[in-house]
This record gives sequence, C-alpha cells and structure tokens, in this order.
Amino acid sequence: MSLGYSDGDVPVGYVSPPFPSLLFNLSENPYTSALLFYAWDIYVFTVYWFLIFSIGMHFVIVSVIIAVNYKRNIANQATLLIIFLSYIVCGAFYGYVLGSFVGLLLGAIYRAGALHMSTWVPFTWALGVMMFTIFSSYEFSTIDM
Repeated sequence: MSLGYSDGDVPVGYVSPPFPSLLFNLSENPYTSALLFYAWDIYVFTVYWFLIFSIGMHFVIVSVIIAVNYKRNIANQATLLIIFLSYIVCGAFYGYVLGSFVGLLLGAIYRAGALHMSTWVPFTWALGVMMFTIFSSYEFSTIDM
C-alpha cells in the first residue's frame, strides 16, 4: 500500500490543498488526498486555524461583555466599540503569535521525520489550544490558602 512517495518525497505535480480541505479521503492517490508536505503549508494552515478560533473566541467573549454592559447602561456606545475592537485585535494577535509558534514547531517536526500531515492536524491543534485557554482561565482550586 504505497501512496507513490517514500522517504518524505513530495509527489510530482503536488499542489497544496485549498484551505480548509477538511475531508476524510481514503484514496490511495496522493493527488486527491488532503495532505500537507511542505513546512510552509503546515505553517499557513496552522496560523489560519488559530486565527479563526482565536478571533471567534474573543468575539463571543466581547459580545457577552457588550450585552451585559448595554443592558445596564454602564458604558456609552463609543466605549463599547473601543472594547469590541480591542478584543478582536488582541484575539488576532494572540492567534497569530500562537499559530506561528505551533505552525513552525509542527512544520519542523514533520519535516524532520520526513512525514506528510493531514489537514486535520492544524485544526485539532488550534481547537485544543483554544480549549486549554478557556479551561485554564478559571480557577478550580478548592483549597483556600
């Protein structure tokens, strides 16, 4: 069961799949599979997924903040707009920095092992890191010091 390449060789005529290319293709043809062979493709897919999840997470958080403050009339609309934009910019920065770090790390590991990567790997890394960010933002300690 060979996919037409060995030792990390890229198939002849390989073109990186379009983003997001999340599919389960069990084909033996490497040209129709959603695989990433180059470290740059791995980096780009990872950064895109981190940006999507991070900006989405920050959008939900700031929407709740605005909904709560809008009902209470605590802040005026200009302040709420500044809060909204600052959360989105911070989310984009957070996603880009984290996505760049993880993308470069994944690209280096997969290329060092002469492996190809499924397009689902950057998606699951971004989802996992965002879930860790959410879960680690709460204190679960039941011990009072």
